[in-house]
Amino acid sequence: MQLHLPIKWHSTSIKTKNSTKYIYGFWSDPKQCQCSLFLTNFETVWAYELDKQTLTQKAKDLGVDELSPSTLSELLQSMENNVVAECLSFTYNEALDVFIASMEIELHWTLELKKLNLQNTISFFTKLNYQHSNNSDFLMFQVKQLKTLIEAKDSYNRFLVMNFKQSHGNEQIKRYWLNHKEDVDAIKQYEDLEWESYILKAYRERKKNMDKSEEQLCNIAIDIVISPNWDWLTSCRCNLRMEN
Repeated sequence: MQLHLPIKWHSTSIKTKNSTKYIYGFWSDPKQCQCSLFLTNFETVWAYELDKQTLTQKAKDLGVDELSPSTLSELLQSMENNVVAECLSFTYNEALDVFIASMEIELHWTLELKKLNLQNTISFFTKLNYQHSNNSDFLMFQVKQLKTLIEAKDSYNRFLVMNFKQSHGNEQIKRYWLNHKEDVDAIKQYEDLEWESYILKAYRERKKNMDKSEEQLCNIAIDIVISPNWDWLTSCRCNLRMEN
């Protein structure tokens, strides 16, 4: 069965013997009535998948008798909405090494996520790395475009200041600097190397002031990276085929 990586990921904390921080994501194709749910702690991957036949049977088991294609599509959309809104919970069955995901979609749905075998796990993390690389490339593109924009505005501001000094003198400019001392570093002419040095120093100070362990800092970083409400970029390589 052909599956796709989710393009929206969420972080959660689940107490197990090995770790507490996990990310999960839901993928669905309403037209084909297929869906999958992934959960990982970056070492192991658990997954649950449904095709049209198993989705229909599961709905019938819960007492839903009449299921048209449009109803199944709406059901999948409701499942995805629950995941996006983080309205689901996970419990771990240590004896079976499975996770049970519970969500309320008019009916109480439970999905049993089973551990992927080694081949599928490698495939999953390969695709996740491709996805992460695509997003890193996009963020670097954003930074580059932002730098170009800042440099253009910086040049225009220097032109305006020069003309202002010629027509009004330096007195008002000096007064502005005195009244906005906290903006001095931000307003002065942009220098790429100086800015990168400043950002690196500020980032190190931020981590130091948090007074957290490396594991805690890593968990915080995961929450920050996962939290933005935008779709992760995908590529043709972000598909994976589950092997039995």
